[in-house]
Amino acid sequence: MSTRLILNVCLGLTIGLTTASAPAAWLDGSLPPAQIDAIIELLLDAGSHGLDPADYGAAELARAWRDPFTRLDPYRLARLDRRLDAAIVEYAAHLTGPRWTGTTGPDDAAAPDRRDDPAALVAEIRERGSGFAAALENLAPSDPNYRRLRAALANLRSIADAGGWPGVGVGPSLHLGEFDPRVPRLRERLGQTPVCGPDSLLFDTDLAAAVVRFQRGHGLAADGVVGSRTVTALDVTAEARVRQVALNLERLRWLPRNLGRRHVIVNVAGGSLAMVADDTVRRTMRAVVGRPDRPTPALSSRITNIELNPAWNIPPKLARQDVLPHLREDPEYLRVQGIRVFANWLAGAPELDPATIDWSAITPADLGFKLRQDPGPLNPLGRVKFHFANPYAVYIHDTPSRGRFAAPARFYSSGCVRIEDPRALARFLVEDSGPAAVERIEAALASDRRGQYALPRAVPVHLVYWTAWVEPDGAIQFRDDVYGHDLLLAAALANPKRVIDPLPVADGAGVDVDEIGRGVVSDAAPMFP
Repeated sequence: MSTRLILNVCLGLTIGLTTASAPAAWLDGSLPPAQIDAIIELLLDAGSHGLDPADYGAAELARAWRDPFTRLDPYRLARLDRRLDAAIVEYAAHLTGPRWTGTTGPDDAAAPDRRDDPAALVAEIRERGSGFAAALENLAPSDPNYRRLRAALANLRSIADAGGWPGVGVGPSLHLGEFDPRVPRLRERLGQTPVCGPDSLLFDTDLAAAVVRFQRGHGLAADGVVGSRTVTALDVTAEARVRQVALNLERLRWLPRNLGRRHVIVNVAGGSLAMVADDTVRRTMRAVVGRPDRPTPALSSRITNIELNPAWNIPPKLARQDVLPHLREDPEYLRVQGIRVFANWLAGAPELDPATIDWSAITPADLGFKLRQDPGPLNPLGRVKFHFANPYAVYIHDTPSRGRFAAPARFYSSGCVRIEDPRALARFLVEDSGPAAVERIEAALASDRRGQYALPRAVPVHLVYWTAWVEPDGAIQFRDDVYGHDLLLAAALANPKRVIDPLPVADGAGVDVDEIGRGVVSDAAPMFP
């Protein structure tokens, strides 16, 4: 035997002995083989959560564990134990938080800090000695939104694996009563029973009703006409919808595990607000959210108080971009709009007579005045404003502009959330405190008085960006990625070492409207109504 071969054998034995002598985490004989089987099956099934089993080497772990020679070789067993431990910890980390280096998501979502280190969680569960696979699976969110979307993912995957659905294809718009060679493909795409004979190409009433249901499920104008936008949505492949659902399962894992027994969810991508109590959606309403250049952020906070008949401190950026051009054209603009001018944003700043200011000489960079719009029919905050602490100074509020609520896609605001029924939200926020609290807020809403109403109990609020979700009745919903966050999230997951600027989760402290103007607001903050 050559000297080199002898050295290599000795070195291999030394490494093997060192590895074998390290304490085993899983394969020390204390866990029955059936439990190891269950753990590996869990990793193989990671795709049911929208995760990738390859990230944990699940297939390789399964092959090594099922190889009879592995259990006879202490060195192989030690290596398998080490790899299995790393895979389990990584899986636990992915079930409880973001899948990349950094604390927040690429769509400005303030992902909550992990309350427990994944390795510590795994060690704690391991010490129980039994039922580990079930306990590991329970690290995933348990709320109904996650369960429903996960079930939808399984259904979509089965469709994609079976070849997907047919594309409808481009062509002129299809209307009720028309004949078109694309009708059979449209029927198949929408799960309608095929029609034989001379009417096989007829766009009939049953098919039009199916089109309306599809349009409602995709945020389109529900007119029953198969136009270009509807065809585009129809022709998105099943594989693409699988990826979209997986991205939204990722977002759901960012949320606090306890959303609150009673809470409010604003789905920015869906343009809606839901009031939830005991896992039951009590009511939903339409919302107008930030346009793409002034997006509404994703965050979790608590609604602490309601402001009635609020004045509006116009943010500096909006004053420069939107108000100043009007002032140069119309000296009466401020008076007509009920806007007052103050010398600066400091507390107690003197009010100025706008007629004494040469607005034509004021450049955007020079505009240091504080502009405040009084309550009234022109105030964009309407009659009710809901405060919740956040680093962007966004809020939920009423609006005098009601026409936008009828639009299928409602991305018109400058960052804040306008809702169609603020009275219903106000009642929901206080009704858990008893009839007296409801009567008090109803009386306040019926008056024209200005004032702040502190909630008896702060109510959690979650602003989320869900482009795919499932309604309680089982109807799956898809929306366009208007902000481009799905693209950014997919890129981040493809490059998990990407570092993303951290954004804090709001702590729920109160927000004073006057404090917003004193050094808290920056031009980059999407804080406008």
